[in-house]
Parts: sequence; structure tokens; C-alpha cells
Amino acid sequence: MKNLLETEPKIKIDPYIALRYPEFRSYITMRFILTFGYQMQAVIIGWHVYHLTKDPLSLGLIGLAEAIPVIGIALYGGYIADTSDKKKLLVWVIAAMAACSIILFLITMPSIAVHLSDKLEVGIIYLIVFSIGIARGFLYPDWLFADVGNDTEGTLCKLNNLA
Repeated sequence: MKNLLETEPKIKIDPYIALRYPEFRSYITMRFILTFGYQMQAVIIGWHVYHLTKDPLSLGLIGLAEAIPVIGIALYGGYIADTSDKKKLLVWVIAAMAACSIILFLITMPSIAVHLSDKLEVGIIYLIVFSIGIARGFLYPDWLFADVGNDTEGTLCKLNNLA
């Protein structure tokens, strides 16, 4: 029987071991910047649509226009993320989201928006938000895990969820 005062030495686990990998640091930085920019864009889109329509229901429809493709394509997006090159998929998804953001910027410019009716502009915004939702359906399954190493899986998941 062991003496209660004697304890086994504890193995010290470094909670930040995943941050020692430059690939993971750049991945976490990219994820933070992309999420931050996306959240800013969502607020601006909501404000602009409300400014055009003065209807709170139209704000809910923005969320619906994005949630439907994200939920609907999530299983297929996970399959594609598992069977394809993750870096290439990430580049394509970010490029698609950037293209949608550029289109949103162009149609909301005052010099172009003057030629569009408010209903047409809101319709185009809903279509672009739907397209961003499709891209996000492929993006999130890819964000669940990054290839860093077997010894870092626990800390990687914790840090990935914090980002």
C-alpha cells in the first residue's frame, strides 16, 4: 500500500505546444483576421439593408439567406474537406468570399447604387450573402482540424476553439 504522502511525479504538459509550429500560428492568425472581417461585414450588411428597407424582418432574412446554405452543404463540405487538399480548398473558399465582398462593395458604392432600385440592391445583397453561406459551408469543416502533429492534438483543439 502506498503512503499517502508519496505521490507520483506529474508529467508537465505544455498547453501552448501547438503555437510552436509556424504553420499553426499563421493558421490561427488567418482564422482570427477572417472571422473579424466577416463579423464586421455582417454588421455593415445588416445596417445597410435596414437603411434601405426600414424593415426588421429583412435583417432576419439576411441570417436565413446565409444559414440555409451553410447547414444544407455542411455534410458535403465536410466530405470535400476530408478528401481534398486542405490548403487548396482554403484558398478557393477565401477567394470566393473575397470576390463576394468585392461585389458587395461595388454594388453599394453611391455611384453605382444610384442606378439600382432599393429592391434590386437588397435582392443582390441577399444573393451575395447566400453565396457567402455556400463558401462558409466548405470553410467550417476545414477549420475543425489542422495538420500539426499527434503530440499536439489536445492543445490544438483547445486553441482552435478559442480563435
